[in-house]
Parts: sequence; C-alpha cells; structure tokens
Amino acid sequence: TLIAYHLSKISPPNCKKTPSQCSQHWERVINPHLKKGPLTVEEEKLLLKLVSTSNERIPWANIAAQIPGRTDTQLRYRYQGLLE
Repeated sequence: TLIAYHLSKISPPNCKKTPSQCSQHWERVINPHLKKGPLTVEEEKLLLKLVSTSNERIPWANIAAQIPGRTDTQLRYRYQGLLE
C-alpha cells in the first residue's frame, strides 16, 4: 500500500520491516484514528450483537469495520474476555 511504501522510506536505516509489516504496524498500532482504551458500554453491546448474528466462524474484520476505531484483534480479545 501507499502507506507501507512511505513508512518504509522514513523508517530508520536499521529497520528490518517489510512493506507488508509496515502496513500492518500502521493499521494495528500507529494509526491515529485507532482507539486505545477499553471499549465503551455501547461498543461492547454492539460487539455482542454483531457476534450473535454471525455464523460459526466469526468474521472479525467485518465486525471491526462496523465499530469505528477498533481493530479486529481488539474486538476478538475483548469478546474472549467477556466470555470468561
């Protein structure tokens, strides 16, 4: 992606990340639009609703697309925490 290309050009010379890794790092860690704190009550309710309407295999990327600022990984881990 364009972001990965630019990140690879500005990273330190000793950085060993591939463009794909740079893109993933942007999407999951340094994107300023990501929310870093705990999910709100509203987000948790929406998460539970979206999971309940999915089939056997939960489409985490699709669910994340419907909860702005959250990644599939954040939502999957939070869901697992709610089950405990």
